Amino acid sequence: MLSVNEKLVQNYADYYEDDTALIEWRRMGGIDKCKNIIRLCGNLQHANILEIGCGDGAILERLAHLRFGSQFAG
Repeated sequence: MLSVNEKLVQNYADYYEDDTALIEWRRMGGIDKCKNIIRLCGNLQHANILEIGCGDGAILERLAHLRFGSQFAG
């Protein structure tokens, strides 16, 4: 059985805290990553997008903004 202790939860929360500079850095990094995703997967069916290890969701947010799919999950 998989379990998560409070220390791990707090570590994750601290890593993704609302730090404006980090949020902007992740958003900027997502731009080129999304260009590559669209280039590599543009001709595949892509209504439903699942990102494993999405962190704060910057890539999913960018793909949604570009309308590269209709449902997004991370």
